[in-house]
Amino acid sequence: MISSHTKMQNWGLKVENTDRVSDQSRTDHYDWKAHYMAEDIARRAAKMQTNALDIDVRLFNLYTRMVNGRRCSCFRGVSQEPKGDCPICFGQGIVGGFEKFGTRLEVVDPSRLCACVNVFPDVANINLPPMFRLNDDSLSGFVICDVDIGYNIGEVDYFNCYSGLTSNLSHVVAYVKPYGTQDTSYVEVKDYKQIETLLSAGIRKITFKITLSRNHLEVVSPCFSHLYLRYRTRSKQEGILKGDIPPVQNSSLFDPNGGSQNSFTSLSIVVDPAVFSNYTTDDFFYEFEKELKWKIFEVEKKRQVGSLTQIALQASLIQDYETGYMKVPI
Repeated sequence: MISSHTKMQNWGLKVENTDRVSDQSRTDHYDWKAHYMAEDIARRAAKMQTNALDIDVRLFNLYTRMVNGRRCSCFRGVSQEPKGDCPICFGQGIVGGFEKFGTRLEVVDPSRLCACVNVFPDVANINLPPMFRLNDDSLSGFVICDVDIGYNIGEVDYFNCYSGLTSNLSHVVAYVKPYGTQDTSYVEVKDYKQIETLLSAGIRKITFKITLSRNHLEVVSPCFSHLYLRYRTRSKQEGILKGDIPPVQNSSLFDPNGGSQNSFTSLSIVVDPAVFSNYTTDDFFYEFEKELKWKIFEVEKKRQVGSLTQIALQASLIQDYETGYMKVPI
């Protein structure tokens, strides 16, 4: 039979020398008990934090900066930095710019592999990023692109087809169908509902067709910039994060544009790490109550006995001149 002494050693617990003659001290085995007591305190602290968020809760959506993906076409030419107000990457250099927590993002733009008929990406234009245009001798054309929509839960979070230079004599229209089906399956995308119908039917891959047309060659070609599709991988409610925001404090920060001291609003927000913990200073969040965007500039993670129990974020109010952040769809 294995002695309790040996069992405790096998468990990695500290055991005092039992060869002594004197009586056992009350503190001989308190090391391992203290460890479990500390773990229990940490669990209780985490539970209290969660309960506090449920009582005095602030709701927000988190937008995390993308670090992997296609390089945005606004880098074209000698530019070594992304365009700050780019409508495709929002100044981050990666197509899409930011991913909203609880969703996945797909963007159809000139940097993506697409099939083009009588249409070309106008890379010679000085405006960045380039747009799709009709060939000079064409009245109509189209762009076709396949998009994977795996892991969706049948709900679209946001959709838009961005075009420019359209008129009564020129048009840009988007169509969608299940991947691999006949062209007769295309339906016009008037809003997100046509796409959501495919998602809710369990479709995992779709094909977009964006048509460009004009009445005659003298009409300036319509332009197609990009198609932006964000679909949910969590329910809308599960994608909303909770935080505890103390009273807002005004602090004076340096304005990089004006070069002078101005009053900016900053805040502290305490969040529960159980749902999400990989916050960075490249991310921002949208606060529902005040309908404001806040950029995270400091992340402090608090641990007890090795367990992450709380995350404290410091954030500054995103200003109007930060056009990249302001353009990100909510």
